[in-house]
Amino acid sequence: MNMTIKEILKTGQEKLEAAGKDGAAFDARELLSFVMDIPFRDVTLHLEDEVPDSQLSEFLSLTDRRLAGEPLQYITGEQEFMGLDFHVDRRVLIPRLDTEILAEEALEYIESRAAEVRCGAGVSGGDDDAPVYVLDLCCGSGAIGLSVARLFSSDQNRKIKALLSDISRDALDVAGYNAESLGIADRAAFIQSDLFEAVPDMRFSLITANPPYIRSEVIDTLDSEVKDCEPRLALDGGPDGLDVYRRIISGAPDYLEPEGCLMMEIGFDQADDIVRLLTNDGRYSGISIKKDLAGLDRVAVCFRA
Repeated sequence: MNMTIKEILKTGQEKLEAAGKDGAAFDARELLSFVMDIPFRDVTLHLEDEVPDSQLSEFLSLTDRRLAGEPLQYITGEQEFMGLDFHVDRRVLIPRLDTEILAEEALEYIESRAAEVRCGAGVSGGDDDAPVYVLDLCCGSGAIGLSVARLFSSDQNRKIKALLSDISRDALDVAGYNAESLGIADRAAFIQSDLFEAVPDMRFSLITANPPYIRSEVIDTLDSEVKDCEPRLALDGGPDGLDVYRRIISGAPDYLEPEGCLMMEIGFDQADDIVRLLTNDGRYSGISIKKDLAGLDRVAVCFRA
């Protein structure tokens, strides 16, 4: 007789708990939900259903990958961000909940920017048909730029065009796949570029970035699921974690509209350094720091002076 979902969940949870995995019950349920193609919330409605041997084998194989330290999101290839489903794998960082703060701030700003133009107060002279241009640097899976493009809900005459840039061709392949799966391939373009190096000479209403910001010496002390599985290129911010910020801050004013906005995710202990860099540059105004849900500094916001 085949095992039931209830029995398999118990088996998976016990294996994960024995290996000291936090969230063992959640992981077992998530993996079985993926294998059985049952919504996570509905798994408990099917506890007495029997599981075919082929799916049991797949579940046990995926559980072994989790036991070996592979992040759950890479195993299932899925991560929710801003209520949207993104594909992720080892070519990109896994989008974090904290990063939604940046996406929310970006969406709020771009909506207000579009409203200003509708009222004739924007830089485009009140042209309701002119697209709102957004540049997302270090885009990775595309979570930030594609979320803004997908969720932008200004009036239908106002369109958004997002240019997503990353130094990694692999990351851009993932982001392009996500644009297609989200149904917004017509709103997004992709360019392989070391920050602004290959970005067209044009002006954007908003530039977003979640750059590498972990100090080089700290990376090897991170949780193994991060340091051993996620791309180091997307983690390493140089000796003081600020290498990429310096370059973004130096280059962004040349690509921003007058009073255009630059938003960057930052490390919880980097706010003072980022504010100093922005202030010393002299081309930014309205510098502020937004906190995440844990009350930690998370996003730097500023405007082209």
